[in-house]
Amino acid sequence: EVLNAQNTQKIKLGGTYASGAVTGGTEFCSRGITLEMANETKYMTMLGCSAIDITNRLPTGSLSLEVSAAQEVAMRAEINANTATSMSVLHGSAAGKQVLVMCPRIVRINPKYEDYEGKLLLSHEFNAEPVSGNDEVRIVAM
Repeated sequence: EVLNAQNTQKIKLGGTYASGAVTGGTEFCSRGITLEMANETKYMTMLGCSAIDITNRLPTGSLSLEVSAAQEVAMRAEINANTATSMSVLHGSAAGKQVLVMCPRIVRINPKYEDYEGKLLLSHEFNAEPVSGNDEVRIVAM
């Protein structure tokens, strides 16, 4: 499905993932997210076999959010204190057509303002960090 306001829900910060759903958290209108997995890949070819070794995954990203004045003050305080949160977005209009992208722990950095069509947005980059094992980014087809 097309990535647009009708098929994609608001970005959610602070939610909890369980059984294919994110509960709780605060929803924000956004311009979407960028996500860079930053995988280091090593192609290993030997006589009789070959493999691709994926190592040193350090996912990063950025997002721009529409926030109220009170939300901006709270969010900037969290960013300045390096307070981690979760981030998720659900795309798709119905079961069988949905994809959930969930980062259970992000640390937001480098906040700045962004002008989008005369609207002031709060933008920031983030580092996605694992909570348990290699769960920095979960992509769930539903």
